[in-house]
Amino acid sequence: MTLSEAIRSSLRRGRGAEQEAAAQLAPLLCVCLGACDEAEEVAASLSTTLLQVAADASANPHARAKCCWSLAVLAFLTELEPSEALASERLLADVFSGSYLKGDGHTPNITADTAALHAAALSGWTLLATVDGCQNLDAVGQDHLIDMLGSGHLDVRVAAGEALAVMHEIKPLEAPEQVCELLAALATDSSRFRAKKERKAQRSSFREILAYIEEGRAPELKIRFGQECLELGTWALRKHYEAFCQVLGSGLNLHLAQNDLLRQVFRLGDPINAATPTHKVTKLERHLMNAAAFKARTISRSKNRDKRSATASC
Repeated sequence: MTLSEAIRSSLRRGRGAEQEAAAQLAPLLCVCLGACDEAEEVAASLSTTLLQVAADASANPHARAKCCWSLAVLAFLTELEPSEALASERLLADVFSGSYLKGDGHTPNITADTAALHAAALSGWTLLATVDGCQNLDAVGQDHLIDMLGSGHLDVRVAAGEALAVMHEIKPLEAPEQVCELLAALATDSSRFRAKKERKAQRSSFREILAYIEEGRAPELKIRFGQECLELGTWALRKHYEAFCQVLGSGLNLHLAQNDLLRQVFRLGDPINAATPTHKVTKLERHLMNAAAFKARTISRSKNRDKRSATASC
């Protein structure tokens, strides 16, 4: 409760980087608490404050982006009241609606900071769509997501593409041929006005999205941790994994092995009792083993070379 009060205070009274740090800490606290009533209480108390900051147009765009993402993660992790969950979804949709086409059919001209905010809100909305399905999708619609594929910012385009993939996984898209044409153009885009790094990232992302919508080939990832392996064979599971990656960073594998909340989300069952810890090979031991193997290999090859030389001389 002390930590949650500090987070709430920083969100309300802090500015910029302090609000970002507090928003980042909110879902981390809930994940570390695990699947318990205390986590539900903390999430419910912090969601209201995150909602207020995310909706504040005068707040720092980066802080708002982090609050949008954290709000979605908290709603995903815990069973919020239906009214609270609906308020979060509506807010996220209102935020990224700024990237919809304008009334005259032109793409809005937004700054990079605003684009990052829209991408974070859309990514959070997509995460929630993996939970409540069609109800969330119908609130936005396929056409708006297709419009966002024409954004001038890579993170918005990729977020829109992933949202379409999740939508197709839940409910088949309308007119998939037209959608595939747009995705194929983005997957093979070689426009020189885009940076080389941006073109590479865009083609890589949209090739996977196109392969799923066009051929039904979902991305398959295998994450090994300890003696276990987590298989991600759907876009929904991929969004869940990416959300936990952002929350836990390098500590993800440890939580996959021991945290009951993550094991429930990914259906890993009860934690496996760790076997007797094996001896970790030191750098010196590894060097000596490599040297011994190199010596044995050299001797063996020298003998063979001698035989070849003798054969050749005969």
